[in-house]
Amino acid sequence: MDNANHSQKIPYDLLGLSEIAQYAHVTRQAIWFAIHRGHLKAEKIKEIWCANKALVDDYLAQKYNREEKRKDCMGKKVFEISRGIYSVNAAEKYLSTQLGRKFGTQRLYYLIHQGRIPAYKERAAWVLKVEDLEKLVRMEKELEMAVK
Repeated sequence: MDNANHSQKIPYDLLGLSEIAQYAHVTRQAIWFAIHRGHLKAEKIKEIWCANKALVDDYLAQKYNREEKRKDCMGKKVFEISRGIYSVNAAEKYLSTQLGRKFGTQRLYYLIHQGRIPAYKERAAWVLKVEDLEKLVRMEKELEMAVK
C-alpha cells in the first residue's frame, strides 16, 4: 500500500505513486491507470509502484500529444496539420492565430454541435479540415466588419 512513510522504503531517485500524482497534478488513480495501460513505465518495489522522474517527465510530455498518438484503423495519423486535418485543440490555435484573438475550444465545440462548421468523428475525437476553418475565419472577419 502506498502511504506517507513510503519514501524510506524506495530509492531516492524514484517517485512513489502519490508523489507522481502530486507532481503530475492528477489523481493517484489516474497514475495507476497510466501504469497498468503501459503509458507510464513503473516498477513495483515492496508493493509500491515507483517510477524514475525522467520517465514521469516523458509520460507527461506525451500524455496530451493527441496529434502524435491518434491513428485511424489503418495506422494513418488522424490529425496531420501538413495535410490540413486538425484536432479541436489545433483548430482553436489556428483560429486564434488567424483572427488575432482567443477563439476558445468551447465555442468551437458549440459550432460543431450546432452544425455550423463541418467536422467528423474519428473514434472519440472530432476532426476538422483546414478548408472549413478558413471559411469560419472569413465568416468571423465579416461579422467583425459588420459590427464596426
